[in-house]
Amino acid sequence: MEQKCTPEGDKLTGRESHVGKGRCDIKKTAFLIAAVLCISLLILICACALLTKAEDKLNEKSEDSTAAEVTELPDSYFFEPDYDTDISTIYEYMRLNRRIYYTRDNQRQEVTGKFAPDTFAEFFYDYFSALLAGYPDADGSFDGFFSEVYLEKNGGHSRFTPQKIYDIDVEFNSYQSVSAGEGDKNVPYDRYSLAVFDVRYKIYHNDGTYRKDIAGDSTIPQIVTLLVSPDGDLSINSVSYYRYITQQTGDPADGLVSLLLPLLFGALFLFSALAALLMKFIRIKSSNKNRAFTALLCASAAFLASFAASMFISSLWLRLAMLFISLCVSFSASLFVTRRMNVMRAGAVIRSDPPDNEKTDGGNSHR
Repeated sequence: MEQKCTPEGDKLTGRESHVGKGRCDIKKTAFLIAAVLCISLLILICACALLTKAEDKLNEKSEDSTAAEVTELPDSYFFEPDYDTDISTIYEYMRLNRRIYYTRDNQRQEVTGKFAPDTFAEFFYDYFSALLAGYPDADGSFDGFFSEVYLEKNGGHSRFTPQKIYDIDVEFNSYQSVSAGEGDKNVPYDRYSLAVFDVRYKIYHNDGTYRKDIAGDSTIPQIVTLLVSPDGDLSINSVSYYRYITQQTGDPADGLVSLLLPLLFGALFLFSALAALLMKFIRIKSSNKNRAFTALLCASAAFLASFAASMFISSLWLRLAMLFISLCVSFSASLFVTRRMNVMRAGAVIRSDPPDNEKTDGGNSHR
């Protein structure tokens, strides 16, 4: 038989017992916590999803954008080309860091003519050596570093001066094996592999004969994809760029609004749900409403602070876990404070209310 939450009477005093009432309050409290946490969890999932989507939109990258999409600078940004220059005689350039560094598996090593960690590092050493030597005659020798797919799409290279490159960094990104019938039809192999690298370097007094997308001592990272033939031959199959570096994908104000909207709406819905449920299921005396509201406001402020801190966490699930834990702690604290005030007030009322028998005895004593 279902038991109802009705206060039990005291047969001796005729007063209602607070035992049954306490059990009902416990059930209401448990229901309140479960309901609020479920509603808040749905709000958090929606808010985190919108926030992550907005961040991805701001930091959008494109690996399909080719070098042709990079904005070329006008000729006024570049120095006068000199195809007969001997870069070893330029004192200012020779003082710069001209070493080639290769990073793979979190190990950064210097690549020299006598030492290369692997065949990829050896290929890039030869490639940068060719840039240092220049390509004044455009005899086709430099095009040997590139695959047929790249040359058919972008054409051969024009002549360029000896490039005064420095601060050279090559970082291994990924490696993929392509089976027969799954890869690019333009690649003349049934089976091949693709190795992707992030390449960074600067050009001292850039004259624009090789790269016209950087000037001065700036750098724009390149995504260089090497084609690995079945025989192990290497060639540059594509050169792409991170889109957020080379071109603007949207108005920054729109991105800021997209980031703030989930925070604002999530806070409003969460605060409304907490306030409504708290005031409905917990009997708050009129004198304690301001204190209860203050406790709820402090808990919500703590949760919003955690929400703001979670914006710096990249993982959606870690962000969601952090917010959910913060929600449980802040809401439980406000619930405890509010119920504690009610208990203290109820105790004060009981102590100030004399028993009925004392009132009766007192009345008889005056007779």
